[in-house]
Amino acid sequence: MATRFAGISRGKLAAREIRRPLGAFLHQAVREYRDKVVERVLRRPLSKPWMKYREIRIIEELLSSLRPKRALEWGCGFGTLHFARLLPPGSEWIAIEHDTDWAERIRSRNLSSHIRIYTIPPERSPWSEGDGTYSDFRGYVDFPD
Repeated sequence: MATRFAGISRGKLAAREIRRPLGAFLHQAVREYRDKVVERVLRRPLSKPWMKYREIRIIEELLSSLRPKRALEWGCGFGTLHFARLLPPGSEWIAIEHDTDWAERIRSRNLSSHIRIYTIPPERSPWSEGDGTYSDFRGYVDFPD
C-alpha cells in the first residue's frame, strides 16, 4: 500500500519532485541554446547579464520584493543596466569597475540618471597572479572608503 501525503501518493509526489528540477533544467537549456544561435549564427550580441536565467530571476525577485534605496555592485556590466531598472524611483545603483574600457562601454549604454559607475583601476597591472591579490586591487576592494 502506498503512503499518502495530503491525498498525494508517494509515487506521484516523487514524480512531481523530479519534474520540477527537470523542467527548470530544460527551460535553462533551451534559453541558453537560443542565446547561442542568436550570438553565433545570427551574429547579434546579447545585452543580458552574464549569468544563468534562474540566477537572473532570483535577483529580479529579490530587488522587486526588497525595493532597496541603494545597491552596490562590484564589477559593472549588462547586469548593471538590467537590474538597476528594477529599483524604485529615487534609488541609486552604484557599480565599481576596475577595467576602464569596459566601464566606458557600459556607461555609453546607460540612459539612467540613477546609475553611477566608478572606475577604480588596479594598483598593479598586470596583477601578480591569477585573478589578482588584495594588494593588486586594494582601492577597488576598499571602495568606497
